[in-house]
Amino acid sequence: MIAHNRPTRSRRGGVYLLVLGVSMVVVLIGVTAANLARIRESTRTLSEQSVKADLAARSAVEIVLKRLAADPGWRSSHTSGTWSSPAESIGDATFTYRLEDDDGLLADAPDDDADLTVRATVGRATRLLTVTLETPRADSMPNLLSNPGFESGTSDWNAALCLLSTETTDAYGGLQSMRISLRLTPTSGPYQTITSKVKAGRIYQTGLAIRILGPARSAQLEMRAYMASSTVRDITEWIPVPSNTWTEISSTLEAKWTEPPLQVHYLIYTNVGIDDILIDSVYLREVPAPRIVSGSWKRAVLP
Repeated sequence: MIAHNRPTRSRRGGVYLLVLGVSMVVVLIGVTAANLARIRESTRTLSEQSVKADLAARSAVEIVLKRLAADPGWRSSHTSGTWSSPAESIGDATFTYRLEDDDGLLADAPDDDADLTVRATVGRATRLLTVTLETPRADSMPNLLSNPGFESGTSDWNAALCLLSTETTDAYGGLQSMRISLRLTPTSGPYQTITSKVKAGRIYQTGLAIRILGPARSAQLEMRAYMASSTVRDITEWIPVPSNTWTEISSTLEAKWTEPPLQVHYLIYTNVGIDDILIDSVYLREVPAPRIVSGSWKRAVLP
């Protein structure tokens, strides 16, 4: 009997081993399939994160450019090579940025190129995007005021409680200047309508040569927007002007209105006194925003 059953037991053992082997193969296939699925899902997620990080980096460049355009002192308010903090959010992404100058000093020359680098992160994907910014000199921008040197007399200028005339024997530049006389109040002075020439949210550099025919005073330049129901004023600080000598003064103005104005005026006046004033070489120029140098985009992938 024992000898008769040996083949049967042997066959049973073989079947068991076969079943065990098949089971191990099935388990191995299942584990492999699960791992492949996880890898595929991880790869898909990383791919999506990479695309989002790329898009976020480009959006961050635009955000920073808009911010710099609204901040004429951006070179002084940033430290070369220092990352911004804390990180900011764009949808699922976070980003930081830095500005760098070749000599390590952003504020030493207003027209030096600067590199802007943004670092955008989404999940495990991080992208660095670097562009070179150039800033044209403000004095290279067109003067938005008409007849700024009064070579065409007083045309394009209007009188607010005063008399405007030209002075041919005392000019700062060119052949003549403009005399402001018979002023009824300290704020009496010339103005020019610039409604179609200025844009909301922009910064403007302004200045002129001025001579007060009397004691020392302070002068102020203003951009005044008349709205349907209000008036929006942006004025310079009071700028000291010595007595009876030509003096160049300059400052900045910002177009702060948020709705289309009915009219915008550019005005010049003093703090006290009603003495005659001579002015010449008046200018109002848009402060140029930094812009990206063509072909300067550089992209980097961080692990």
